[in-house]
Formats: sequence, structure tokens, C-alpha cells
Amino acid sequence: MSRYPYLSLAAALALAAATPAPAQTAAPAAAPPLAPTAAPYVVKGFRSAQFGMTEAQVVSAAAKDFGVDPKSATRQVNAAQGTTVVTFTVARIEPVPVPAQVSYIFGASGHTLVHVNVVWATAAGQEDAQRPALIASALKLRAYFRGYGWPPKHMASDVPAGPNGVITFLGQDASGGAVEVMLQGVSYSREVGGKTVASPAPTGPAVLRVAYSQNAAKPDVAKVAPGTF
Repeated sequence: MSRYPYLSLAAALALAAATPAPAQTAAPAAAPPLAPTAAPYVVKGFRSAQFGMTEAQVVSAAAKDFGVDPKSATRQVNAAQGTTVVTFTVARIEPVPVPAQVSYIFGASGHTLVHVNVVWATAAGQEDAQRPALIASALKLRAYFRGYGWPPKHMASDVPAGPNGVITFLGQDASGGAVEVMLQGVSYSREVGGKTVASPAPTGPAVLRVAYSQNAAKPDVAKVAPGTF
């Protein structure tokens, strides 16, 4: 099931400050600081699908963006969050050379687009062959997003997330919209106390996810009313 970012920006920034970045297996040393003249990135959605659109408008946008049949979408309701998830399979979205699952998430109360997940995964039996391509793609996406301007202390990269996961990029714009690039199912090493510590070898698929949130701090999900219990 599609979900919101694994870590908040504050948590990722704290981890980035406290934990050395992974070595080149998953993410090389951090890129140099951004130029002060870099254009700001505004998180509005993904391609033609913009936050605030209705389900019908988003399905039409996906058909325009990727040439998919609107009837090919799968539709699910997340009972815990109260959200609706509409997912398309797309044969190719650059820079990743494997099929993608694009999930559009509609808010529990507003019923409009509030979140998008773009997910690529290695195919069964092709894990070792395709894993390097997902790693390379994650680094390309990191460089892409780092090429934009972000408010001070509103960007983190190369943050370990579990034994086989790395947040290669996480940024939040001035309005609270966020974008996260998460790579899972990879091995990496990092320096801890002057010693190189390696993560365990991954045993499952590699998964690369780019997530766009309209408001990462206040997602439109179902909540239990205060004072109910």
C-alpha cells in the first residue's frame, strides 16, 4: 500500500547530522553546497497531476503524461488513513530502466490529490542484474533535486534508513510541500568512530521511490477526534 514518507524532514536532518553518510555502494559523499542563485523547487505534484485535482482530473493527467489507458488503473481505499489510492503501471519513466508504479493518493477529507508515489522495483530473478541501475538512478535523481534551491535547513541527503535503506534526498519547500527519494534493498558502508561499518548484503529486491507530499507535516488522513476516548 502506498504510504507517506518514512521519515519527517526534522528526523532526517537529525540523522544526517548525527550519522556519517553512506559510502559509494549506495550514495557517494555529499555533493557540494548549492549555488545561492539556484531556482527554488516548488512541490506541486508530479508532472500534469497537480495537488488539489480531483480523481477524474488526475486520471486524465496520467493518461496524457504516460499514454496509459484510464481503465487500467487500480483503485484502493486505505481504511486506516481514509485515503483513496489510484495506481497505474508505466512501462518506463526516465531515468530508471524498469517499469514504474505511479500511485496518486487523494485526501480523506478533501478528496483531492495530496500525495504521489513513483516506485520502481527489480523484477523477480533479476535483483542482482537490475540493482546497480536503481542505485545509479537514485544518484541521478539526488543530483537533479539538489540542483534546485531549498530553504535553509530544509534539505537532507545520504541519510541511512535501516540496514539496507538510504534516503538519497529529502527536501521541503517554503510552503511545506516535500519530496523524498528513498532507495531500499542496497548495501552500503560508512565510517563510525574511525572504522568502516558495512551494512548486511540485501536479500530481497531493490526498490526506488520518489514521493511528493502536498503537506508532509499535516497530511489529509483520517484521525480519531480529540476526546473520543
